[in-house]
Amino acid sequence: MRYLLLLSALCWLCPFRSWAQTGSDSLLEVRHETVERAIDWQNEGFRKEELENDLQRALLCTDSALSLWVALQEPLEIANLRKFKGYLLGRMGDFPGGKKELYEALSAYTRQQAAFGVAATQYDLGRLCMHALDYDSAVHYTRTALRFWDTEKQDYRRLLGRNQLIYLETWRLNFPEAERLQAEAAALLETGDFHWQGTLDFYFVSAAFYEQQARWQSYESYRKRYLQLLDTLQKDGVKTSSYFERMMLKP
Repeated sequence: MRYLLLLSALCWLCPFRSWAQTGSDSLLEVRHETVERAIDWQNEGFRKEELENDLQRALLCTDSALSLWVALQEPLEIANLRKFKGYLLGRMGDFPGGKKELYEALSAYTRQQAAFGVAATQYDLGRLCMHALDYDSAVHYTRTALRFWDTEKQDYRRLLGRNQLIYLETWRLNFPEAERLQAEAAALLETGDFHWQGTLDFYFVSAAFYEQQARWQSYESYRKRYLQLLDTLQKDGVKTSSYFERMMLKP
């Protein structure tokens, strides 16, 4: 049954390829081609979300990749795509659908003893809860993920987790905790050259934090950095903004 699913998936991708040609291939070649197709689809989904903010197209690409990984029976790849799909659905406002996908990903990572995947899914559950205005749950899931990343010294993930908590604690008016997290994130940012999204988010949440306290000099400093980086990215063809600005949720 596994190979029938695999061959059916390949036939769907290549409708004009004759079965005589397919039959001459080894199952290993068929599998290799299907893996390549799945990777192409998922990478296109990631690109559509990250660089173009095209959530509908990203979801279509993700579903195409997911169907192939299911045919290939690759549990970790399936979990990865379910996690990403859950994140996309949450951003699109389908909170029950997003939560369902994320819980399935969490169960799969747990079965595979993939601790990093578990933490990443908890972080995404925090983001979904933030979109759904369930801030207590958002803080819980984000802190759970952050404890793991701090232990594993995954610095970029440590930055992402702190960014999210800075924003949440600012919204909850817990300014002392937000300030502590902001100082930790600023120190992390000085230790390496991180992906632009984490840096952009840090500038945005820092500006939001200082704005809420009317600390205008610090607000202007971070707002200026945010706009400068945004301008640079947009000149490079990256259609983006801070994740938190895209949420359209302001403290």
